[in-house]
Amino acid sequence: MLFRSPFLVHGGRGTLLEPGEEAVTVPLGLGADPVFTRHPWPGGARLLFYTDGLVEERDRDGRFFPLEDQGPQLIEGSLEEALDSLVASLRRHGARGIRDDLALVLAENRS
Repeated sequence: MLFRSPFLVHGGRGTLLEPGEEAVTVPLGLGADPVFTRHPWPGGARLLFYTDGLVEERDRDGRFFPLEDQGPQLIEGSLEEALDSLVASLRRHGARGIRDDLALVLAENRS
């Protein structure tokens, strides 16, 4: 299970929070020496933390799940409703259902 760059959703648009080149290391547990990075997190914005099982799911034509298109549904409703909607989209996308392990955490800046 590999964690990917967090996905920031604000105003219905999503952006991957890519670390700088100096922050890229091997996965945790394999000798990683993590480097901390800072990114703005506006009030009302949401952050999605996820594993590779989300973005590596393929459809019948071999296309990966389009995380960049999911911003509008991740900002709507409660955190639980938004995650339910995301998982429903993933199930519809997958050619044979969800085939990889999947971990999702959605957090909201309520300040």
